[in-house]
Amino acid sequence: MSVFWERYSELSTKKDGSPNGTAKILGFPSGSITAWSKDVMPVTKTIQKIAEYFGVSTDYLLGEDNPNSPEEQPLNESVLKILSAADGMSLDEINELLDFVSYIKSKRK
Repeated sequence: MSVFWERYSELSTKKDGSPNGTAKILGFPSGSITAWSKDVMPVTKTIQKIAEYFGVSTDYLLGEDNPNSPEEQPLNESVLKILSAADGMSLDEINELLDFVSYIKSKRK
């Protein structure tokens, strides 16, 4: 059993009663749940959606991190929102976004 499945299953049971219940809420087919339980990993976008829903990091879902502390959750949610917003942008648009981030960070000094 994969770490992803163990953590997804545990989080789902606590929040929604079952892994299938969470899948239904998030719009995933039941076949996906069956595959995940047999160690088939979901695609990155799906992992990100699940992490955002539970308020944990993708690293946590993949077994590469400890659970987030409550104060880290809003930051992770914000980062996921930024990544989601950048999805589909052209390279020029991404570079503009990075320039803007650099500008914002420079104002802190």
